[in-house]
Amino acid sequence: MTQIAAAAAIVGGLNDPRLAALTLQELATVQEELGRLEESAASYRRLLSNAERIDDLTGKLEAHYQLGRLLQAQQPAEAQRHLYHALDLARELDDPVLIDQVSVLLPTSADSDAAPPALV
Repeated sequence: MTQIAAAAAIVGGLNDPRLAALTLQELATVQEELGRLEESAASYRRLLSNAERIDDLTGKLEAHYQLGRLLQAQQPAEAQRHLYHALDLARELDDPVLIDQVSVLLPTSADSDAAPPALV
């Protein structure tokens, strides 16, 4: 696990936001595969923050999607907020594949009569 901590420290020192984004995405994936879900969610949140800072729509979409997927079991309300945000971004990018990919994780109208949670 010291390698993961070292990787996280390296990401913090990167001056190139696009390289940082790629590295954070890989780090979050490895953390998730190792069952370190809280650390993975933290890395995806860092990815989201980085993407917002550089106004990277694709990065924001990826971070919101992954957070929504990852948090579904433990934090369903937060997961839905991320997924609805990801859906909005997929529509903004006009990408039908991504729209479908995100939509599959959202409740259908038959599942819930409530409006989507407020986006933050």
